[in-house]
Amino acid sequence: MHRDVLTALETFKHPSLTQTAVDDYLEKIHVTPIFGGRDLDPPYAIAAVASRKALLDEQLEVEIALEPDMGSHRFSQDAVFAIVNTMEYDEIVLFVTTLRQSGFLGDIVLSANIYLTSEETNNNPRWRQGSQLNENGKLLRYYCLQSEGIVVYGGVIRNAVTHDTFSKTMDVKEDYVYLRGLYRIKDTQDILEDERIPRSIGVARFELYWVWSKKYSPLSTILLIDAQDSYFQMGALDGIGSNRVCRSSSMKSILHIYEENSKGKTHRLTRVENKTMLIESYKVSEITSFTYNDNILSAGSTHGDQRAVEAYLRAMVKQFDYTQCYKFRCEWAFHNYLYYMGVLWSLPEIDHVKVYMQGTGAVNSVGEDVPLNASHIYDIESHTVHNLPMGYGLHPSWCVHQYKRDEELYRYINETKQKLVAEIDYEKPPVFWNRGELLGGNYTISASPVIGKHRPEQDAIFSIFYGSNITDLALFVLSARKAGFQGDIVLSVPNLNKLPPETRNFLKKSAKRDGVVLYTGLMQYQGGQWILPQFYMNPSTGKQVSDPRPPRAKSIIVFEIFRAWTKFYAPSSNIMIIDGEVTFFQDNPFVNDTCDAFKLHLHFEHGLYRKFGNIQKYDTYVASALESVFDAEDLIAYATRPLLNPNAIYGHQDSVKIFISDMIKTFDSLNCYHFGCDWAVLNYLWFTEKLSNFDSISHKIVAHTQGDGIIHVTVPPLSFMTEKGLYDPSTIQFKDWKGTVSPVVFRYKFSELEDHFRETAQSLLSEMDVVTAKM
Repeated sequence: MHRDVLTALETFKHPSLTQTAVDDYLEKIHVTPIFGGRDLDPPYAIAAVASRKALLDEQLEVEIALEPDMGSHRFSQDAVFAIVNTMEYDEIVLFVTTLRQSGFLGDIVLSANIYLTSEETNNNPRWRQGSQLNENGKLLRYYCLQSEGIVVYGGVIRNAVTHDTFSKTMDVKEDYVYLRGLYRIKDTQDILEDERIPRSIGVARFELYWVWSKKYSPLSTILLIDAQDSYFQMGALDGIGSNRVCRSSSMKSILHIYEENSKGKTHRLTRVENKTMLIESYKVSEITSFTYNDNILSAGSTHGDQRAVEAYLRAMVKQFDYTQCYKFRCEWAFHNYLYYMGVLWSLPEIDHVKVYMQGTGAVNSVGEDVPLNASHIYDIESHTVHNLPMGYGLHPSWCVHQYKRDEELYRYINETKQKLVAEIDYEKPPVFWNRGELLGGNYTISASPVIGKHRPEQDAIFSIFYGSNITDLALFVLSARKAGFQGDIVLSVPNLNKLPPETRNFLKKSAKRDGVVLYTGLMQYQGGQWILPQFYMNPSTGKQVSDPRPPRAKSIIVFEIFRAWTKFYAPSSNIMIIDGEVTFFQDNPFVNDTCDAFKLHLHFEHGLYRKFGNIQKYDTYVASALESVFDAEDLIAYATRPLLNPNAIYGHQDSVKIFISDMIKTFDSLNCYHFGCDWAVLNYLWFTEKLSNFDSISHKIVAHTQGDGIIHVTVPPLSFMTEKGLYDPSTIQFKDWKGTVSPVVFRYKFSELEDHFRETAQSLLSEMDVVTAKM
């Protein structure tokens, strides 16, 4: 029998055509899944077999029946799974609130005890369990009603003796459970009983997790976490959601698991007296011999891509079926066995298993580091727990686990709980839901394109054209296509029928050949400003409704149009919002997009041209709007700071959608609807750090200095650009400060280049006519 784990893993990772000797031996004693997971049936298979025998029907099919009591799953989102049945009210508040405050915007999926028992309702026959909410139930209902992405299951985990929902009055070590309502017969919809023997809640949860995992996309990331003594911190580099854009069907499916803390010298499998229940589960000395001197892997925190997590959960349930180990901590045996015996490595759904040393990765279990005030990973002033430096300095841990073991941290977290509970007002949104609801947010959009159609999986460029100049249109659309951009170009024009014939024909050809999606007549002039007269619709009646806002400047109203358009695209689509009448493309703006977190990119003006201190000279409308939004002392303090331009924005759909919602909400709250308010509100949100996700695990915000980033915001005069190397007259190209050609040029209309761009537009139109004629 192997003692060297590395050698053994190589054996498992590179098997012969027949099973290895270790595999053969363990298969004979019925404790191992077959190499490659060919026997890892869905957990409902045991229910299907029992039902077929009972009903004498070999064709009977079983499916998942379980649906949430509160909230709904969002298929394309990341998710955190947790069991909170035994947790106190304030512990749930801490867990949910700090998770949201960390910037995690995916689903939080919980099993909870949310209903009063018969004893708690004084045995009143009017109330039966499952009909009247307890305090935890009221809290979770409040979360679900006031915000999206909270999903709650009540009454699934049942005490095997009393049949009540498992709760804090029960003993996780001594009381055993069954799972209620997971599966049903597909044809008859009859709910099936749990065919597995009663087991500890720690063991049973993995089957429930598996059911939840089937609610998510293969591109989702899922965290399984022991919520009992966990909370989350802001400013972390690692965490679920920190690489949300790194998603494609061709990407590797990775499972992330964690070692126990080594400080207590009890982290070795052979040094902990049955802590992992290995002997209880497998009853053969060969198992412990094989894992001799290896680190204990924690079963309380695991995360990964949905495909990897789903396969891992099937394997955990299968281990219970093989071993029938039902006691407290048996799941630790399954978890360590699956890794060290090579099972996880062999599963086709898992491309890689990444093991983290304690203090690294997304989850930091600090129990053995106590007292933390003597440790360099803890900042006693800010009460921040950090990950180990690992060569790039201290940074906050995303999830802090086992906080109750440290006296000082426990005291601070208890104070935090009290503050968070005191802030709860069931009549107002939760403190973590800082985006609020938009005015008219309950309405859907009734407008639809007159030409072309949206392609949800594509990138997109959004722009509003107010004029009918075919030169501007051609430079914008055709330069983007010539640069290699293949996504949607979504445009709005005032009135298609009033455009010159050549412009109408160009747009129709572009929709057919170049993926242009065209809207027309969205805005209507009223009282010196503009409204959206037929834009919104009441989804319950299907009827159009009046514009919920007062007349406003075009530059304000366009954000509502852009927000509507974002809904047609996937969360990871790249979206650019730009003034197309002054923009042309030198390269594909998204061809070098990196695999990173969801990002929002903003662009500063040059300080010589537009900053707080000199904007009055260049634009009195913007200056007036700034004065209406900022305090006088702030305007003085920011006098030397350049302004962000609201007409040059790009990022991933999820980030752009949230940004636009922030803009619209702030227009409403400040009652700022006139010209210049788009500039004022954007800079107000940035300089006061009020943008959602300013410090988030799910999204990152980047503000580029003038000339840098994908969009080059030019600064007059052209001679200045030439002198600084930002414009090369020999090649007629605009470049960034590093001398690299800028993909997108914003405000290209310099008088010296007027003839060049007119000729460029004519050349592009001629090329388009040639290509169209061949189609």
